[in-house]
Order: sequence, then C-alpha cells, then structure tokens
Amino acid sequence: MLSALLGACAGPSPGASDTHDGSVGSTGEDLCEAWVHPPPPARSWCSGLEVMDDLDGRRVAITFDDGPSSRTTPAILGALRAADVPATFFVVGRMLEDARQRELLREIHADPLFDVANHSYTHPDSLMLSVEELESEVHETNEAIRASLGDPCYFPRYYRFPYGSANCRETRAPEAFGMAVAGFDIDVADWCFDEEGRCEASRATWIPPQYLDDMIGFLLARLEEEDGGIVLLHDVMPYTAAVLPELLERVRAAGFTFVRLEELPRLNDAVNPPEPPMCCHGEIH
Repeated sequence: MLSALLGACAGPSPGASDTHDGSVGSTGEDLCEAWVHPPPPARSWCSGLEVMDDLDGRRVAITFDDGPSSRTTPAILGALRAADVPATFFVVGRMLEDARQRELLREIHADPLFDVANHSYTHPDSLMLSVEELESEVHETNEAIRASLGDPCYFPRYYRFPYGSANCRETRAPEAFGMAVAGFDIDVADWCFDEEGRCEASRATWIPPQYLDDMIGFLLARLEEEDGGIVLLHDVMPYTAAVLPELLERVRAAGFTFVRLEELPRLNDAVNPPEPPMCCHGEIH
C-alpha cells in the first residue's frame, strides 16, 4: 500500500537485494514499512471505554467516529474552525477507498486544530474477531491512513473500538502497535437523531424522553453530570453536521473549555510509540 510513497524515502538502488534488517541491501519498501513495536507495558486498566481522567476545569474533548464522509465532514470541519475548537477524527479504513475522502483526510491532517486516529478498517464488533483479525483491522487502517496522507512516518496515537465493544483481550491488539485505546465519557447517540432532530425511543432506550428531540440538551445535561469529558459524535451524521455550530456555542456558553485528547494525561500515558521505519530517520509525525 505504501509503494507509491517510497519516492520520498531515501531507498537504495532498484537492484538492491530484498533483505529486511534495514541494512544497505534493503529495498526502499522495507525501509518505509519496518515499524518496530516494543512490548506493551502492563496495565492496571484496559477497557479504554470510559477514560477516567483529571477533568477539573470542566474540560471537553470532542471526537468524531466513522468518517471521513465527503457528504458531511466538510460542514463539521467548517463549524469547528469557525469556533476554534480542536477535535480528533477516528477514521474507518474502508472510507479511504474513496479518493474524495482520502483528500478530505489530508485536509484534516493539515489543519493544526485536528488529529487523525484509527477506528478499524471495516467497523466490526471486535468481540467477534480473533486476535489475528483484530490486529489486521488495526494494521490495515494505520497503513490506509499513511497511504492517504502520503506520509509513511505517520503514527496514529489512538484507537477506538467500534461500538465501544472490547474487553482486556481486545485491547491487546492496538496496544501491540503502541496505540492507546481512546474511550469516551459521553455518548449522546447522535446516530439516532434523524435530519429533523428526532430520535425514536426504541433505538436508544437510555435517552430520557425529554431529550428525544433535543440532542444538544441531552449533551449539556450529561456534561453537567460528568463535569466535562470525552464526547463521542459521528461526522457521518447529517443532523450532527447541521447543529454543530449551535452545539459548540452552547457548550462553551455553559462554562466548558474545549481541549485536545492529548491534554488528557491518563490517556497519553498509555501511548507507547514504536520505532519508525529507517526512512523516517527516527521521526514520527
């Protein structure tokens, strides 16, 4: 997948032998693909589904799953930029099979407000997969992200399980690649709200009746309960794209401060960056 990127790497001549140890005889492709992943450290916690962090100061980290979508993500980016709000985008690898969405990912990555992270390749229920299948989901998405960005040295720091479906066995897969499992504190089920802003009670039974037509009100109530936290949204949802400017304005007006995921110490403590390929000259982007 990275063969198109290798022109940027200082690889050897075309006649070089196909070795894999980074020696002079290695091919350019080897030099750009040989990530060295140290063993993950022992953890006293592993789910990553609720990131308990020091959130004093009513801090909020906004995250988006399942994109990028050429239909809805541009409006999401516009609203975030207009309000100067940082966000992390957990991308699904198969979405990058579309050239328009690869271009959109490059736009996200180029903006210092935003971060790109991994949300699997096919959006499976991880509890139903073998360890090998889980590792493939993580690896293939990392490779799709690097290829889309044109950067073989990019390291997605965070992984989020589709549906939040994982236990300690599943978390070993992203940890094996040096990534932290990024959970969420608040899920407002924005996928449930149609374009008129209505959610059917049977689809999200945990939403109180008074909020079935008030997604922003539900978010604000949950933020007050949690005193901030990591918010899960989806940049593929039309209603989310439509109301995001109001949502950001009202969250800020309620006295919350928007922060990046990287400002949450416990989450970052779980990142165990690998040694990058030789063509990266020791630098991870």
